[in-house]
Amino acid sequence: MAMLNGIEWKVDAHGVGRIVLNRPEHNNALGLSNTPALVRAIEEVVGGQPRVIVIEARGPIFCAGGDIREFVEAGDRLDDMVDAILAQLLPAFLQLARATCPIVTVVGGPVGGAGVGLALCGDFVLASDTMKLRTGYAAIGLSPDVGASYFLARRVGPTRAQQWLMLSDPIDAQRCLGAGAVDQVHPAAELNGAAQALVERLCASAPASLAAIKRLSLEGPALSLQAYLALEQQLLKACARTADAREGTSAFVAKRKPVFNARPPRSRRSACAAVTASCCSRATAPRCWCCSAQRPGSARCWCRSTCACRLPRWRNRRATPRPCWRWWTRLAIRCGTPHGPMACRMCRPCRWALRRHSRSRTPAPKRPILCSGRTRPGSAW
Repeated sequence: MAMLNGIEWKVDAHGVGRIVLNRPEHNNALGLSNTPALVRAIEEVVGGQPRVIVIEARGPIFCAGGDIREFVEAGDRLDDMVDAILAQLLPAFLQLARATCPIVTVVGGPVGGAGVGLALCGDFVLASDTMKLRTGYAAIGLSPDVGASYFLARRVGPTRAQQWLMLSDPIDAQRCLGAGAVDQVHPAAELNGAAQALVERLCASAPASLAAIKRLSLEGPALSLQAYLALEQQLLKACARTADAREGTSAFVAKRKPVFNARPPRSRRSACAAVTASCCSRATAPRCWCCSAQRPGSARCWCRSTCACRLPRWRNRRATPRPCWRWWTRLAIRCGTPHGPMACRMCRPCRWALRRHSRSRTPAPKRPILCSGRTRPGSAW
């Protein structure tokens, strides 16, 4: 587990990302000293594409909010310091809130200030019976930050959230549970076990399904009914292309427990996404074999058909292009896929080269020629 300035983070082999606040001597407060570490932790955990993200803290207090001692030391330059902290933290926090995977926050003690936003941004908020929520902003003459008022209003309602923010009274765990601020309350000794059970249950679910549900829940209230139904159709179609969907339906009919392997959805532009060596399923893939333009299989790839994995895409087309004039075996080896010949639309230099060989009645070159890709391709020949 990586650690920097009291922030720990990792993504384990089971696809569980963890962000841990580990400054109990400072009540896990957020300040100018540890904000860069928290930003780095969020970026690396979210970038690791985990199946679940867990946010927790060590010590008796989850997060006291901003570091008041740093605020006092800032003096008349408090506004500049607050702006410097939020300029770093808010983009990363927005990235965390928009993560497609479920977020579980484990609140093992009192929380206040900016810690409220960090605690309530979770899709599942688990709290211990020792937890207390106090916004605290009005008590020190400041206004909410880090989404504290936003997530509090979403969970308890705008009116109640406004009252809690204005009065800054401590709200105990049972009252938070009754108002909907937290989802579960457990004894302190049982909190970690309950959180682990929830994480395992979420990890056993289909990631594409959970991501679609989360997107519908977040974007749905701002959409019209027509736009919402269109989004539902789009996400359902994407989920239906996954292997997890086929596994889930088969398991339901067979009356057994499904085993979701979290394979990525099949794309019409990439029929071999499950092949790890495929040139069109890797972000770090080499350039296109046909046009040398961009990442193979992307929208910027000019020839739009770079390897043998294009073949299933063109089989169902009315006008199937002829096979590429290049040596298929060499092309498949360069591509890294186990498939056979490919069918593709060729860019102009390829077509011109083929025409020259056809007119001169000379055989095709023994070695494939990598076209320059300087000319934008035309239609299929």
